[in-house]
Amino acid sequence: MENANFEKIIKDEIEIQEVGQDVEILFDISSLEDSTFKKMLKYLSSITMSPDEFILLSLLVALAGSIPKSVYFRLSKNLNLRLNLWGLIIGTSTLTKKSSSIAMTLHELYRIQKNLFEIYQDKKSAYEKLSEDQKKDIPKPKLERIIFPADLTAEALIKMLSENERGFLAAGEFGSVLNSLEKSYNKDLKPLLTNIYDCPALIEVARLTRENISVENPYLSLLGASTITWIRNNISVSDLESGFFSRFLFAIVNKNRKGFVSLLNLNSLTYNSPDYFDIRSVYDFTTSISGEHILEIDEEASKLYKYYEKEKYFELMKLAGTSKDLELSFRGRLIVSTLKIAGILSVIEQRFVITKNEMLNAIKISEYFEKNISKLLEDELTEKSEFQLKEEKIFKIIKESKQIKRSELLRKKIVGSSKEFDVIIQNLTEKELVEVVTNYNQQNRKQTIFYRAKEEQ
Repeated sequence: MENANFEKIIKDEIEIQEVGQDVEILFDISSLEDSTFKKMLKYLSSITMSPDEFILLSLLVALAGSIPKSVYFRLSKNLNLRLNLWGLIIGTSTLTKKSSSIAMTLHELYRIQKNLFEIYQDKKSAYEKLSEDQKKDIPKPKLERIIFPADLTAEALIKMLSENERGFLAAGEFGSVLNSLEKSYNKDLKPLLTNIYDCPALIEVARLTRENISVENPYLSLLGASTITWIRNNISVSDLESGFFSRFLFAIVNKNRKGFVSLLNLNSLTYNSPDYFDIRSVYDFTTSISGEHILEIDEEASKLYKYYEKEKYFELMKLAGTSKDLELSFRGRLIVSTLKIAGILSVIEQRFVITKNEMLNAIKISEYFEKNISKLLEDELTEKSEFQLKEEKIFKIIKESKQIKRSELLRKKIVGSSKEFDVIIQNLTEKELVEVVTNYNQQNRKQTIFYRAKEEQ
């Protein structure tokens, strides 16, 4: 296929809705190609009030955490890419059901972790019954972990990573986790986490009184939830520039468009949903993968990714030195995450070869995350003044009304005085967002003043 055709696939088939002046960035599950991932999303969406966008990110990170580090891309002799992901869902408390989306997507991982604990308990009990001589020839049983406790020190984290093929951290209240990372006793954990994300060949933690701990290719996925208010009040520019937050994928939902579902109806929905899908079998497969699996990419998928990668690279070049310079590291990492997502989507098909179908879905998903990066850095982290909020509200009404009378707009009492209203209208006209239309009577006198969004012309 020619590049023009690839551009058509990406531009036409990736469609993310943007609603209203407040811009809610929505993800349309139906836009995905038929796949196991799409079926999982549709099923989970049908049985919870959590926004699809939160389910999308939570599910991706949960799946990444279930796949072992022995599954990876070999990009060159010295560069391997593993499939771990970090995600942060951001939304208003209670209404956007952040915790529900995490609990729903992690349900199967907790089930598997419980089974592993029961196996460990049996082995431990049998081991303790052995004589001291017998114990010399048998290694002491260790608990295989998938889900790590959220309250960790650097030493404890490295120890668990050294003993396991995968690791997953879930933090329903991500703010408290970040606060703990700033404590003096935990000051080494944040830079350690930042380094771990890329699964380096070897990491070692020095200990004064005991032997140092080292781990090859530490593999950790991380999922958290927070509110934009907490992030705005606690994250500094230096935090954003340090590289820690650029490792995250973001899903931001301020208004939940899902219909109300009673808690008493959730159980029946789980078993009666027309979109039912056996999610358990997917996690049973990913957590049972053994041995090394080097992911391959077929020719069509490779061409599609290379085109996408090139387009995004030139977009990044245009950002350098502009007011959007901060987006560079975030969007640059997203290009790599796209490849990881394609790998995850292939593995859950029980294949280790990425086809065009998985690559196309990965690109569509990444387009959604890219819009959230811009929204986070350009909009959500900027606390707006009361004047700006009034200006946005007035513009939204004008835009939605197509054309509205001055008198009608004033009656909505968005502003305290007509003088403040006129200043806002002047700002909107100077920004070329709004056009003032004046009707005259037969005596050529002003009769009615209308406002309409200029883009509607």
